[in-house]
Amino acid sequence: MERVRVAVIGYGFLGKWHVEKVQKCSTADAPSELVAIVEVSAEMRDRLKVQFPRIKIVAEVKDIIDEVDACIIVTPTSYHYPVAKEVLQKGKHVFCEKPMTTTYEEAQELTKLAQQKGVVFHVGHSERFHLVWEQIKKGPYSQALRGPAWVRIDRAAPFKGRATDVDVVRDLMIHDLDLLLYLFDEWPVTVEAIGYKIRTKSYDFVSSTVTFASGKKCFLTAGRNHVEEVRKFDIQGPHGHLQVDMHNCRLKFFGASHSVSDVLDYQKRDHLLEEHRSFYQAILGHTPPTVSAVDGARAVYLVDQVLKAVETGQVVSLAKL
Repeated sequence: MERVRVAVIGYGFLGKWHVEKVQKCSTADAPSELVAIVEVSAEMRDRLKVQFPRIKIVAEVKDIIDEVDACIIVTPTSYHYPVAKEVLQKGKHVFCEKPMTTTYEEAQELTKLAQQKGVVFHVGHSERFHLVWEQIKKGPYSQALRGPAWVRIDRAAPFKGRATDVDVVRDLMIHDLDLLLYLFDEWPVTVEAIGYKIRTKSYDFVSSTVTFASGKKCFLTAGRNHVEEVRKFDIQGPHGHLQVDMHNCRLKFFGASHSVSDVLDYQKRDHLLEEHRSFYQAILGHTPPTVSAVDGARAVYLVDQVLKAVETGQVVSLAKL
C-alpha cells in the first residue's frame, strides 16, 4: 500500500475538520487520499456533492467500504460501536473519535475484533499530541511525574451548545483521565466525584478525585458552563512545582533547588493533523497506533467509574485492567 484510501463517516462539527486533515496528509511519510464521506442527512449530502464533486458522498458505510483502506468515525458517540464493528468486520483500519464507545464492554469487544482482524485501531485522544507532554516525559521535567504528588487538572469552557448528547465526563474529562494514564504509566486505585446538571439533562460540571498507589492524588475538574476557557495542569511534589497552561502553551517549573522558575513557551501545533499522520504512519509502517484501542477502552472504563461515583456519592474502587 502506497497511499491510505480514507472514508470519513459523519460530517458534523468535527467531521469537517477530519476531512480537511485527510486532504492535508499528502506527505511522503503519511500519504492519504479522501475517497468518500458518509453522511446520513440528505440535505447535507446535497451540499457536500457540490463542495466535493470528485469525492463519493453516500448515506451508508456499505456503499463504499470495499473502496477504502481506513475509516474515520466522527458520528455521535452512541453510533461509534455499531459503525466501528461494521468497519472492523470488513478488515478496515479505524480512527474513532473519543470516547471510543458508550460502555467499557463495547470497547472490549471492538478491541478484540481489531486484534483478530490485524488492523490499526486509533482512538482520538488529541490532548496527547500537545508538544509539551513529549518535552516533559523525555526531558529534565520528567522528575516531576515520579513518586507521590498533588495533581490538579482544570478543563472548562463557556457553554457552546455542542456535544450535548453526552455528559461532560465523556466530552471533556475523558481527555484528562487519559492523560493521567499516559503521563504516569500507572493504574489508579480509587475515584470519587460530584457533579451538577446545569444546561442539559446530562452532567455539565463534574469534579473528581483519582488516587494512585504511588501516593499521587489527582483533582480533575471539567465544566461546560464556565465564565472563561481554562485548560491547566498542575503537579506539586518532592521535586517541585510543574505547571502547564494548555490554553496559552506555557510551561513553568519551580524545582526544589530553583531560585527562579523556568518558563517555556512551547509551539502550538495542529493536534488533529498530528493524529492523522500518526494513524497513517501506523498503517503503512505496520506499527502500533499512538493511542490504541486498549488505551481507548481504559479511558471509557474510567469514565464509567467517575459517573458511578457521581451517582452513588461513594468512593469507587477500580478493577485492575
